[in-house]
Amino acid sequence: MDSVERKGFEIWVRWTGLSSDSLPRRFSSSVLNQFSRLSQTVLEPPSQNATGYEPILEASADRQLWSLSKEFKMSPLPFWPAGQPYAVCVTHDIDRVFSTIHRLSWDRNYRIDTFRSVWMDFVSAHVRKLHDNNPFCNFYRTIRLEKQWGIPSVCYVLFEKRRLFMAIRKREPQHFFGVYRPEEIVRELEDYRDAGNEIGIHGSFDSWCNADALSKELNKMRNCGFSPVCGVRNHYLNFSLEQSPAIQQAAGLMYDSSLGFNFTSGFRSGTGFPFWLGAIWELPFQLMDSSLRFQYRAFADRRQVALKVLDEIKRVGGVLVLNWHLHRMNEQDFPDDVGLLEEIVSIAKKDGAWFSRPCDVITHWTNRGAVVKKVGETL
Repeated sequence: MDSVERKGFEIWVRWTGLSSDSLPRRFSSSVLNQFSRLSQTVLEPPSQNATGYEPILEASADRQLWSLSKEFKMSPLPFWPAGQPYAVCVTHDIDRVFSTIHRLSWDRNYRIDTFRSVWMDFVSAHVRKLHDNNPFCNFYRTIRLEKQWGIPSVCYVLFEKRRLFMAIRKREPQHFFGVYRPEEIVRELEDYRDAGNEIGIHGSFDSWCNADALSKELNKMRNCGFSPVCGVRNHYLNFSLEQSPAIQQAAGLMYDSSLGFNFTSGFRSGTGFPFWLGAIWELPFQLMDSSLRFQYRAFADRRQVALKVLDEIKRVGGVLVLNWHLHRMNEQDFPDDVGLLEEIVSIAKKDGAWFSRPCDVITHWTNRGAVVKKVGETL
């Protein structure tokens, strides 16, 4: 068994959750080829634009896992507590906290009312008692909505610096006007956490590949009173399989959730399950609000793709990870975004899915069953 085949075997072992005594001791060449394909599918994901922005709606790696299980007439241990059919994690990247001039990018009518609203946004961003009037400051809106839905979630907090030249070069003013200081929203983050939610870190443009930068950001999180921090999702989904996992493990993190698409939807690593990267767990996500908006102007098209992904998660029994940016969690200004999330939550609730924080999913997955201590000893 070569290294690629062995990695595929390791993925399959952790997915089954079975003990070493239950595993086969010899494999045919066709099975070894399946292990090789599995490894390549999961651990060599396509680049952000490799699909030409076509969604990947089939969890190909998960279908391979089930195929291997059937070939050996072995059933994996139950994936989720109490026999729930699949899991759901609702996650929120905090890219921005306040709208100042940002309304100009989504309300392009440019009427007098638009400019009046821009001025009110600017004022509410700078006057603390008016923060709740700002369309992007959605901590308490999110707490209220998710309490109504009866679900937990996670927010990933960003420690980023203003990057004027990047804002000009990319024509993305948020790199300058959207930057916030997490130290100024500690009270809101505490209230969000105290509602039963998780606080994670949104790795900056520096920290996804720089151990010192990530360590400094995590120290700032701890100084704000948030410890332990279990998970990370990198800003703009920057990630290196060669660098990031080791850096994140050294920083004391348990999982990463960066492997998804910026501009399309679906299963970038072919799986809806957590998988081990040799240093930390990866919790891939499949749907992001901004990706859906980028790809489809019509709400009906966004809804159709989202429900197809949900159906595939049901089919394989995995975990649906939804990335809805906190600044869009406002049902008045962004009714389509919030409405679609609410519909997905409602369907999953009816299905009896397990709604969980990512940190709890990873803890459960780590402890699930008697996984082989030294994978490969049975060969």
